[in-house]
Amino acid sequence: MRFEQRKNDALNAASRYAPAPRESTMMYGIVGIPLFGVGAQGISRFHDVPMLPHMALLGICAAASFVIGVWLRRTRKSRHIRAYRADLDQQPAAHAGQGKKAC
Repeated sequence: MRFEQRKNDALNAASRYAPAPRESTMMYGIVGIPLFGVGAQGISRFHDVPMLPHMALLGICAAASFVIGVWLRRTRKSRHIRAYRADLDQQPAAHAGQGKKAC
């Protein structure tokens, strides 16, 4: 089996159980902020606590949610790379003269 074919097979196998993130690191971080905002507003309304007096804490938590989004993307990417490498190592390697005619 050619190396390019092995790489493609390993990539397809790894993508089934550890898919690579499709969006950029910045997008993961940016999406984390409104998710936090919706959650914070929901909790604020449920407990009838005003959000304005806690803006500094909310800003810090929003920045932390950005960092968590970045961390999530890096974690997913590293899991995909580890799965790809493991699948590539499991496939049989092509032998040096395989497929060539003997002279």
